[in-house]
Amino acid sequence: KFYSKSMRMGTLILICAVAELGEIGPKEPADIDPLVQLARPLAKVWTFFLVICTGITFALALKHFHDAQESWNKLCSFALVVSLTTVIGSSISKCFGLLSGGPLGLAYCLYFLDGLLCMFFTVQANQRCDVSLYIPAQLSTQLVINMFTGFFVWGDAAYIDRPV
Repeated sequence: KFYSKSMRMGTLILICAVAELGEIGPKEPADIDPLVQLARPLAKVWTFFLVICTGITFALALKHFHDAQESWNKLCSFALVVSLTTVIGSSISKCFGLLSGGPLGLAYCLYFLDGLLCMFFTVQANQRCDVSLYIPAQLSTQLVINMFTGFFVWGDAAYIDRPV
């Protein structure tokens, strides 16, 4: 497939945006307690919403699994299930250094299952979708979902230096 100049530039812009997040994104305080953050009502609602959306997009991705490579339904469902599982996985991993015992074991199990689901659909999406559309769609949705998760679950708004 021929990749036009605008397609290549769009991909480079997304790569640069992701690379800059570590520098310009909010700096977390060292003493953040994930259990306190996750116990907040808005965090519970958002986490529940992410899990429900993951289940729905998982079902849709399976439904459209054998659709044509150009299928928008397939593209959207694969991009969303990969984005949602990536965001959930990164939130689970924030808890590793702060948990112990049974809760840590549960976090490891959830992370492993989430990783299997994410890896399966990542591989399948790269094989079954038009990657020139899938990659930008997946990265863009992941950035947006990650931003909302940062605000709703991890309280990023409290320590952003220069809010827009």
